[in-house]
This record gives sequence, C-alpha cells and structure tokens, in this order.
Amino acid sequence: MGRFRKNFIADSSATAAGLVAQLLLIVVLARVLDTRAYSGYILAASLVAVGEMSSDFGTRMWAIRQTALGMDLRAGLRPILLTKLAYTALFAAGVAPLAGHALPITGRCLIVAIAFLQPSTDPILWQYRGREQLYVDASITFAWRVGAAMLMLLAAWLSRDLLVTLAAWLTANLTRVALEIAWLRWRAPPPAAPPRAAAPHLPLPMPSAATLIREVFPIGCAFVLMSLYQRVGVFALSRISDATAVAVYGTSFSLVTVPGFFAVSVSSALLPRLSRSVHARSFAEATDTLDRGLALIAALSAALCLAGVAAAPWVFDLLLPARYYQGHLVMQILLPGLYVSSLSVLLKFCLNALSLNTHDAVASGLGIVVFVLVMVVPHWSVPSWGAALAWNVGELSIFVARALVMAHDGRLSMGRVLRLGLLYAVLVLVCYPLGRAAEGLHAQFPLHRLWGAR
Repeated sequence: MGRFRKNFIADSSATAAGLVAQLLLIVVLARVLDTRAYSGYILAASLVAVGEMSSDFGTRMWAIRQTALGMDLRAGLRPILLTKLAYTALFAAGVAPLAGHALPITGRCLIVAIAFLQPSTDPILWQYRGREQLYVDASITFAWRVGAAMLMLLAAWLSRDLLVTLAAWLTANLTRVALEIAWLRWRAPPPAAPPRAAAPHLPLPMPSAATLIREVFPIGCAFVLMSLYQRVGVFALSRISDATAVAVYGTSFSLVTVPGFFAVSVSSALLPRLSRSVHARSFAEATDTLDRGLALIAALSAALCLAGVAAAPWVFDLLLPARYYQGHLVMQILLPGLYVSSLSVLLKFCLNALSLNTHDAVASGLGIVVFVLVMVVPHWSVPSWGAALAWNVGELSIFVARALVMAHDGRLSMGRVLRLGLLYAVLVLVCYPLGRAAEGLHAQFPLHRLWGAR
C-alpha cells in the first residue's frame, strides 16, 4: 500500500489545505455580500460544480482508467478537447433553465467559462492520476485553490459585487492553465512510466473524438446526474423559496460536504488499482482493496459526522452573520448523510472499474427522483429542513441502488458494504439527541462575543 499511502496523503493533505481557503472564502463572502448577492454566489458555485462534470462528461474517469492500463494521453489531447467542447456546449444550453432569473446573462457566461477551466476538467492533469502520481495534480490544485480564494476575496471586498467576484474566479483559472502550458513546454520532465505491473505489452490506441464521445457517454451520465443530485436542493430552493433559504442551505451544505474530499481522495487513489485488478480478473484482490477503502472512509466520516453535529451551533455562531444562524439545524440534519454519501463515492468508483457506468447513472437518477419527491410532496414549514432531509434519503437510495447492482454483478464480495451500510441507521439515532444536547449547551455557552456585536 506504499504507493496508495503516498498518493492519498499528498492528495488529501493538499485538498484539505485548499478547502480551508475555500471555507474562508465562504465565511467572508457571507459577511461581505448582501443576502441576495451571496445566495447568487451559492447558486453560481452549484452551477459550476455541475458544469465541471458536464465539461469532461466522464472523459476524466475514462482517461485515468485508460492511463492506468497503459494508454498515453499526451498524443491524444485533440479528441479529448473536442469531446470536452462538445459537452460544454450542451451544458451552456442547460444553464438558463437551472439558473432561472437569479443570474444575468453575463453571470451565466462566466459560469460556463469557469466550469470549462476548472482543475478537475483539465486534461493536462488527468495523466498523473492514472499513473498514480496524484501529488502532481494535488500540488497544482492546492496552489490554484489558495490563489483563486485570495483573488475572489479581494474582488468581493473591493466591489461587493457578484459578477466581479466571478470574473476573479475565471481569471484565476486562466492563469493556472497558462502556467501549466508554460510548465509543460519549457520545464516539466516527461511523466514517469506507469508501474510495471500495470503496463500492458502493447500501448492502448487513442480513439477518435466521435468514438470517445460514445465511449464516455455512460460514465458522463452517471457523474453529471450525481453532481446534479448534489445541487438539486439549491436549484429547487432558488425556485420555491427566498434568497435567505438558498443562502442558509447552500452554506450548510458546503460546510457538510467539505469532509467529503476524504472519500474522493481515497477513491481516486484506489481507482487505478481497482481497474487493474478487475482487468486482470483478480476479483479477490479487488474486493480486498474495496473493503480496506470502505473501512477507512467509514471510520473517519462517522467521526466527522458526530463531531460536526456537536459543533454546528458554535460553527454558525462564530463564523457567520446572525441572519444565517439557523443554518446549524440544517447542518445537523445533513451530517448523517455525509456518512452514507462517503461510502457511496467509493462504490461509484468501483462501478466504473467494473464498467457498470449505465447502472450507476440509473442509481443517480433514482436519487434525484427520491430527493424531489421527499422535498416537494410534503409541506415543509422550513423548506431548507426539507431539502436537508431529502438529501439524506436520496443519498441512502443511491447507496442501496449501487450496492444492489454490485451484488447482482457478483464479481466482488459485498459483506463489508452491507455491514457498514447498516451503521447509517445507528448514526441517525445517535445524532438526534446529540444535536439537541449541543443546542442546549450552546445556549449556556454562546461564543459569538468573540466577533463582537452581531
């Protein structure tokens, strides 16, 4: 596990440090921008997240997997970029119905450009993940996160305007891409060869753009639907509620999903190994890799869930304006879903390694349907609470659907998946009294005095 440990530590450490900068950005924007502009930022960030997945539309996952199996991406950037442009154009057409009237045309154009240039959609970086050199990708992404956050903070502080803040985000992306190209052309050595055990005798050929679009379509559907699911609460609240509800739910969701980077880091580090094991039909080895990853993810996400429920009142009291304080209740409702969502991330990557991407897309689609039904059918006196509960139920339905697909496939053992999945019910039962206790304790020991008058 030496290579996995090195990649995981590099990726998770850089991501964690970068996310601290992103959290600082959220906290300061909540104070600098008015409620309408801040809710606009939450909506824009959600659209960018969906746009990232739409821009590469599964090409990233395909590229990582193919690189792990021996394909050289450096000779095939043209079909990859053509595929990326085609799917970005489709996303651009869908921005208007998702944004509604909350964002002007200029803002929508900025969102499309930002999504196209995000690090996760950057073909230059994909080959390093496939070669199990995540530390290269992690270092570049960390530097970008910090730089982008600082530039956006400065823009927001000086202008108090949403569009200027988004323009600063785009500027940071353009600068990163320009530096990457310069680095590749004049300074970077050739990437190291993949591990000898992973390299086939003959290199895999790069498909044409049309073939690539067809090949990544199931993968892209699964990832775009999952990304859309994660943000459907923001999109729905922007249509049925006010700006405050969007801001409260969006802030709570952002805080809750930050620890999700851990599950993504573990899954990304394990994907090349899972892909090689499945390709070699070493299913016992693939099951062992899956079980180790699930145990690691479950242990940390459960601890973060309990700690987050207990700390939520003080987090909102200390860091955010008083008008968003009720978001701590939304955060407490959301947190148990973090556990099952984190487990589900690794199942998603495993389905990709098993070439079951169409089934994964169906599972994500099911989650969206469940989310909408739970949120819309009952009447919620506090819509943001309904959205938080709907996210939990939707995540559970996606997890169950993915587990059932893998069990039906039969190539990997599902014993640990079942046992860890059952712990979600225990977490839900523990989190409710813990949240009530934290609320009572906070009433006796409020800490907002550290900020002065609220």
